[in-house]
Amino acid sequence: MGVVESQDSVVGGGIAGTAEKQQKQQKQQKQQKQEGQGEQGVLGRTYRALSIGIVSVVLLIAFEATAVGTPIAGLGHAR
Repeated sequence: MGVVESQDSVVGGGIAGTAEKQQKQQKQQKQQKQEGQGEQGVLGRTYRALSIGIVSVVLLIAFEATAVGTPIAGLGHAR
């Protein structure tokens, strides 16, 4: 467990390489958050227009279906 094997000390790989990669990833994530490019939700700047568009289309289809279904349902009672 506490023994360091020859594979662990290889430059660019093993434990040393993994720690360096994690540090680089953390720095990149920090920079992205500072630039406003970090994690965003569906209402974030990047996806806001798409989200609103999808919701609008779904609502439009739902109300159109209701509007078309209302007169058709009334036809059966017209006698």
